[in-house]
Amino acid sequence: MKIAIICDSLSGGGAQRVVLALAKTFNADIYSGYKSSNSKELKEVNIKSVLLKRRFSPYSIFSFYFLNIFKNDFIKEDYDIYIFSGNHCISAVDKYKPNIWYCHSPSRMLYVERERILKEEPFMRKINNTLCYWFLLKSDQIYAKKFDLIIANSNTTKSRIYNIYGKKTGEKVKIIYPPVNIEEFKWKGQGDYYLSTARLIASKRVDLIVKAFMKMPNKKLIIVSSGSQENYIRKITKDYSNIIIYGLVSEKKLQSLIGNCVATIYIPFNEDFGISPLEGMAAGKPCIGVKEGGVKETVINKKTGYLCPENPTVSNLIGAVNFMTPSVAIKMRTNCEEQAELFSKEVFLKNMKNILADM
Repeated sequence: MKIAIICDSLSGGGAQRVVLALAKTFNADIYSGYKSSNSKELKEVNIKSVLLKRRFSPYSIFSFYFLNIFKNDFIKEDYDIYIFSGNHCISAVDKYKPNIWYCHSPSRMLYVERERILKEEPFMRKINNTLCYWFLLKSDQIYAKKFDLIIANSNTTKSRIYNIYGKKTGEKVKIIYPPVNIEEFKWKGQGDYYLSTARLIASKRVDLIVKAFMKMPNKKLIIVSSGSQENYIRKITKDYSNIIIYGLVSEKKLQSLIGNCVATIYIPFNEDFGISPLEGMAAGKPCIGVKEGGVKETVINKKTGYLCPENPTVSNLIGAVNFMTPSVAIKMRTNCEEQAELFSKEVFLKNMKNILADM
């Protein structure tokens, strides 16, 4: 079976992980909108084409150019199946069939975070983006409904597809959770700190975690990440010795920090899936999460972690950390490791093979 994978980008993260797992297993060719990652893993797959040298702002006037790039005849050979991954590349849906869209989420910028983002924009940019949103919304509704099959990365995403694109499109959806490299994360011990690995952007709500630990000077928090809120978070925590911000670290250092923490903390706004809690669980570490989005599909309350209510407060997080003592966390170790096994790369590939065989 000859397979082509068409994706928005190769820039790290969960989407790239799905693309690489499929490309390696099925010896598929990759056609990408752009490539910003220099991962050594990219050298192990066949990247046939990269259409752009840089990424444009996702929802500006340049988005139309990005959409139209995928309408060109950039694939010069025939394939048995075309797998799409992303929200811009789907504009090529009419050209390459039979096809599958592996949907990590309908565009978060258009449907999930639109109101919040527009509220924060300056006046003139708000006018420009409102017009862009309207045109992009029309295009997205047309393209998404034309796929032969849609694979959602979670029940949360499946429900979102159903609500956004309608019943007829929702009936095309099957759920296959993305692969988690559970073999990379192992129990190493139990230190005295809680760990956040989420990107430092508003939707991940790391600032809320920080504010909770500012009120718990006897509890230690380590943050491993970067993002647009990094300077702000560093500024408000500079006088708090119990909060340590490492920024980006090596994979080896990350594995060590996860393997030795008490628990991870991950409370993003309506996350599509969320791999971070499962990386912690693979190392036997429970997750303090939130009853929103994909997190509530992977974190089992008081079994593999603790779920804060929707729209959590600082008080909610303080209560969660006080519940998740080292002695409580260590009792969850076996449950966490067993839960992570359900989301392994082997399970993902087995399910994908069955789907492709059916097609």
